[in-house]
Amino acid sequence: MKKLKELYKEKYGKNVINSKVGIECGELLRFVRTIKENDIFFLPNPSEKTIIIGRISGGYKWKQKWDDKCPYLNRRDITWIKTIPRQDLSLKLKHSLVWLTVISLEEHAAEVESLVSGVKPPSPKDQPAQFTGKDLSRRLIERLMKLNPREFEEFVAHLLSVSGFESANRQHVGDKGIDIDGIFTTELVSLSLKVQVKRVSGSLGNNVVLQLRGALGTDEHGVIVTTGTFTRRAIEEAEAEGKKYIPLVDRDDLVDLVLSHYEDLNDRYKSLLNLKKKDVPLPDQFYIG
Repeated sequence: MKKLKELYKEKYGKNVINSKVGIECGELLRFVRTIKENDIFFLPNPSEKTIIIGRISGGYKWKQKWDDKCPYLNRRDITWIKTIPRQDLSLKLKHSLVWLTVISLEEHAAEVESLVSGVKPPSPKDQPAQFTGKDLSRRLIERLMKLNPREFEEFVAHLLSVSGFESANRQHVGDKGIDIDGIFTTELVSLSLKVQVKRVSGSLGNNVVLQLRGALGTDEHGVIVTTGTFTRRAIEEAEAEGKKYIPLVDRDDLVDLVLSHYEDLNDRYKSLLNLKKKDVPLPDQFYIG
């Protein structure tokens, strides 16, 4: 590892941050030595909200020049198995795939095997119907859609508050599409956050992104939260190079937020959502009865 770090600095410069050197050298070593033939791997595709599943089908290879247009010199042979929606993953497994590093999924082995085979573990016959995964998400969104637009704004403001924001609803008149003012505070910085809330069942286009971005001041940040989805053009506009980035929280992300902070919601919203919690590990703790 020490020799590898020295070679890294020779390649990319002596002034590279040590933490960056350690992370990237560690990734390379895991790619070369830890990953074995026949290992299953998950590759997140954030723009499509999917997970690409494959199997390592060969050993480590390196060439100074390959006969193709791929820029990567360090390679492993792979066999593609399938692509699945990110929503099919448990909350804990989804969180494990957030980091852009080479990590082990050994602790999720049972779930990985189920996702690869497509065979779900059998459920007990004697217990009432319990809805998890896609069914839970759909029913949770249906219950949020029962709120009127103003009530839904209040719910999102409350959810942001228990997620670590100091937020307050705005007046509807002259708000330029901004529904919630928020202050996100960390140990190092406080950010002014403006939130646009859309209680819809369809898809939102790029005009919503343009409207919010146009209402932001120089030092303000914006986010759009919806019970629906976003079109490809909306996503491209939100992530456009050279423009202020606008995070988009669609129904899947909203469900994740609710499940992550459900215990902190007030009794009014717990009663509305009526989630029940299993006495099992976190990924399988929630269902709607």
